[in-house]
Amino acid sequence: MLKRLFTLLMACAATLGLTLGAAAAEPQKLATGWLDEHEAFIMWLAKEKGWDKEAGLDVEMQLYASGITMLDGLRRGEWVFGGMGALPAMLGHLRLGISVIGIANDESLCNAVLLTRNSPIASVRNARKDFPNILGNAESVKGKTFYVNNGTSAHYALYVWLRALGLGLGDVVLRNVDQAQALAALRDGSLSGGAAIWAPQLFSAREEGYPVAATVHDSGATIPVVLVAETAYAKARPEVAARFLAVYLRAADFVRAQPADSLVADYQRFCASFGSRKCDAALARNDLKEHPLFSLPEQLSLFTSINSDPSLARKWMMDMAAFSHTVGQITDKELEQVKNAEYVTDRYLRLIDPATLKVTGDPAK
Repeated sequence: MLKRLFTLLMACAATLGLTLGAAAAEPQKLATGWLDEHEAFIMWLAKEKGWDKEAGLDVEMQLYASGITMLDGLRRGEWVFGGMGALPAMLGHLRLGISVIGIANDESLCNAVLLTRNSPIASVRNARKDFPNILGNAESVKGKTFYVNNGTSAHYALYVWLRALGLGLGDVVLRNVDQAQALAALRDGSLSGGAAIWAPQLFSAREEGYPVAATVHDSGATIPVVLVAETAYAKARPEVAARFLAVYLRAADFVRAQPADSLVADYQRFCASFGSRKCDAALARNDLKEHPLFSLPEQLSLFTSINSDPSLARKWMMDMAAFSHTVGQITDKELEQVKNAEYVTDRYLRLIDPATLKVTGDPAK
C-alpha cells in the first residue's frame, strides 16, 4: 500500500514538474508600438519567422497612425518598446521620459525637397563642393516659396538643404500644408520654389520627373528611425530590452542579406495584414531599397563616442532637437533638457553577443 502511494506521489510530482516547466518556457508577451512603415516590416517579418518565440518573447505589435498618437498610447500603457521617427522620439523623451535604445533604419533617402519641372533652381549644380549632389545656391533659392508640413521629417529635409546652401528657414517663404497639398502644388507648377516631401509621395513625384533638389542624405545629414523603450520598464528588465533588440537585429540582418526583389511579396503581405493597405510592387521595392539597416557591430559603432565627441547616434538626435527648437516645437528650457541627447543609450545593445545575437547571461539564451 505504501509502495503504491509512493509511486502515485512520484507520478504526480513528475506531472507537476512537467507542467511548471512548460509554463516557465511560455514566451513572455511583449507589447510594442509601431507605425505602418518599413521598420514595422522588420519586426513583422521576425514574427513571421518565429524569431521572437525563439528569443522567449511573444511580441505583440500595436499599430498607430503617427508618432504622436503612439506617444498617446504609451501614456495609456499600451506598449513598452517600439519604433518611431527621431522627432517624436525626442519629444517623447521630453514628455514621457522614453529612451532611444537602437537605430531601426535610416530614412534620409526618403525625405527630400522637390522642385517644379521648369524651376531655374534645378539648373544650378555643383554650387557647393561639400554637397555635390544638391541643386541650387543661395541666390537662386532665397525668397522663394516652399510648401512644407511643419515640424515633420520633410520639414527637416528643407532645413538641412537650406543649411547646406548657407541659408536658414527665414530666408524663404513657407506655407504649412499637408503632403497631398504639397504634391498638388508641385504638379500644377505654381510654386516659385518647391515642396518638402516624404515617402511614399516622394517615390511617386520622383518617378513623374520632378527634380530632387536634395535628400536629407544629400545635404550631409541623417534622419534615423529609432527603437525606443519605456525607460523604467527597460531598466527593470534589461534582458528583455536586449532580447527585443536581438529579435529586430536578426530580422534586419536577414533583410540586408536578401535581394530587395525577393522580399517584395512579403512586404506586400505586411502592408495588407498589418497596415490594411494595398502596396504595389514598386512601392515595396523602393521602401526596401531606400531604408538602410544596421548590424549589431554597426549599431555599437554608431553609439560609441570617439575621444570626447558625442556618438553619431547622439549627434543625430541633437540635430533633431536643434531643428525642433528652430521651428518652435520646443522651448529654450526644453532644448536644454535634450541638447546633449543623454537619453540615447547602448546599454542594452551591449548585452547582445555579436556572434550569435543571443543575450549574454540571459536565461532565454
